[in-house]
Formats: sequence, C-alpha cells, structure tokens
Amino acid sequence: MKIAIITPYEADNMGAMLQTLALKKYIESKGHKTVHVRFRTDDEIWKWFSWNCPGLDINLLKYWLRFIKHPIDNIKIFPDYINTIKRYIWIKKRKKIFREYLNKLSVVELHNNEKIDLYVLGSDEIWNVSSPLFRNKIFWGEGYTPSVVYAASMSGAGIEEFKKYPEYIKYFNNFDYITVRDQNTQNVLQTFTGLCAEKVVDPTLLVTKGIVSSEEEKKDWLLLYGYPSEWKKCSEYIKRFAREQKLKIVSLWFYLEFADKNILCAPEQFQYYLSISRYVVTNTFHGSIFSVLGETQFVTYSPKSKAAELLGDLKQESRIIYETDSYSDFAETLSTRCDYEETRLIIRTKQKESQNILDRMLRKYEKE
Repeated sequence: MKIAIITPYEADNMGAMLQTLALKKYIESKGHKTVHVRFRTDDEIWKWFSWNCPGLDINLLKYWLRFIKHPIDNIKIFPDYINTIKRYIWIKKRKKIFREYLNKLSVVELHNNEKIDLYVLGSDEIWNVSSPLFRNKIFWGEGYTPSVVYAASMSGAGIEEFKKYPEYIKYFNNFDYITVRDQNTQNVLQTFTGLCAEKVVDPTLLVTKGIVSSEEEKKDWLLLYGYPSEWKKCSEYIKRFAREQKLKIVSLWFYLEFADKNILCAPEQFQYYLSISRYVVTNTFHGSIFSVLGETQFVTYSPKSKAAELLGDLKQESRIIYETDSYSDFAETLSTRCDYEETRLIIRTKQKESQNILDRMLRKYEKE
C-alpha cells in the first residue's frame, strides 16, 4: 500500500525527527511505501528554524576596524566575539543536519491527485487544541479518507480546553481507528465520544530491539538534552554537580551558554551520545525515552505530564526531579544507579502489544 503519514515532521528537534523516522521505518518494514503530507511551505519551515536559531552578526571587518581604533576596549569583548563565531558555525551545522533529515522524506501535498491507500496520523501532540498549529484541519481528518490514528497526544490540552473549541470534537468521527499515547488523551476522548481508545507506545519504541548500552567507555560528560528556556534553577544544580564530580557539561542539539561543549548529531546518532555519557539530564519526553533505551544514569527535570506518565509506565518514576526538589535530591537521584531489569520486560511487552495493534490496523486496508 501507499501510506501517507500526517505528523509534524518539520520541527527541528530530535523528538519530532525520531518519531517521524521510526514510524516511517516500521510501516516500510511491513512492505508499504510511505510519504509525508506537507502542511507548511519550505519558506515557513525555514522561517521557524530561524526563529529557533536566530542569525548572528559576525562582521569580521567591522570588528577589526573597531579593534584597531579602540584596542583596549575591544580586547575585553574578544571572548564574546569568539563565542559568537562558534555559535554561528553551530547554527550552520544544525541547519545542514536538519536539511539532510528532510531530504530523507518523500513529501507530498494533501490533494495532489496521487492515489493514497491509507492515511496514518500521529504520533505527536497533533490534537493539542491549545496550539494554533494543531488546530490546522489537516490533523483532523478533513477531506481525506480512509484514515487511522497511531499514538496521538493532546499534550496539556484537557477537557476544559476542548470546551473552548467544541467544533473539533466532531472531527474524532473522521477516523476509522484511534490509538493514543497517554492517559489524558484517553480521558478526553472517552468524555466526549465514549470511545475507550487503546494506549500504544511512541513509534521510537516500536522499532527498538530493546535497551542498548554502548560498549565504549563512558565519557566524563554530564550530557544535557532539553529546551534551554525550561532549565530554570536546575542549571545551578547541573553546574554544581559537574564541578563536584569533575565532569564536562555537554549540551546535545540545543545551544546552552553555560555548557562546556555544544554538540550536534544526526537523529540516528542520538541514542549513541546518551549511552556514552556518564550522566544525562533531560527535560523532554524523547530525552527520557532514549535515556532509558541507552541504559544511562539520568534524571528528567520537571517533566510535562506525558513524560512523567511515560516514566511511570516504564517503572522509572524515581528518576524525576521537580523544581521544588533540593540540590541534595538532585545529586542523590542522579548518582543512584538506575535499575532497568523490570523496565526491559515492560518495553518488550508494550512493544509487542503496540506492534500487533498497528499491524491489525494496516492489515484491514491491505485486504480492502
């Protein structure tokens, strides 16, 4: 079959890219061809990228002319100038990696007269009506059929948010089959439609062969993966822990001023970098997933409900640190060895159950 996947594939963060590639990989492993449906123009994609990674002024001639005229004053800002150049190079590299990722996808317009046998929506917060992005009708099954949903999430949008946008409730009837990624989405669906949707794993857990540890010696890194604006006071904990343990602070994918090193990687290398680090601190859903899959010593700082629920499902809720926790709580949790024995069994069980559900959904349309 030719299957069109509708998901926010064009966000330049590891979570969006990894779940996109994982669902594509799994569906194609079943012998199907996949395409991704465009809902932003190329200009809009790169405009969003530039908003995340704003351009920098590194006019060499302008700086050195100022330096010649005022050498004493300008020598004081020379380190800042060098850091600006480093960040400029980092942005260029991140753009290159993101472009290479986009080039791996076959992207089509929603209505391009190309025969599509099935539309699969997921596996992200495609129904978060709190965000204007996800109120786009493309995520609600309007104008295309047949369509099913794999591992949809509403993120923080609950019953009260849907009461503000009641016109979206009817769109749940557009889908032949709905599966969800979290309890909140289950509850909202059941409240408004009576549907008890099955809960399945994120696509990244569909394709993994289980927990994979790097055989390399661990690097003396305290590796960070998370949105810079959400670290808040945890940055002080991170710097203190790194100082006491004699570790380098390394930020993966997101540029952090307080990090000793900022590194970038292709999505396929993401788990590798987590698994070779002595410690990992994350504040994201997919950072938590791959910390577990990389069998790392990690904590998830002040997670949103979907990440907290994930860690609970995997029996790793003890790895959560909240803003109200003290430094001693942070240091003790991060230093305490993770126990993955029960988690391994849970992942294998949930993975098999979710694979069976998705396989059943696909087989229905193969027969038709």
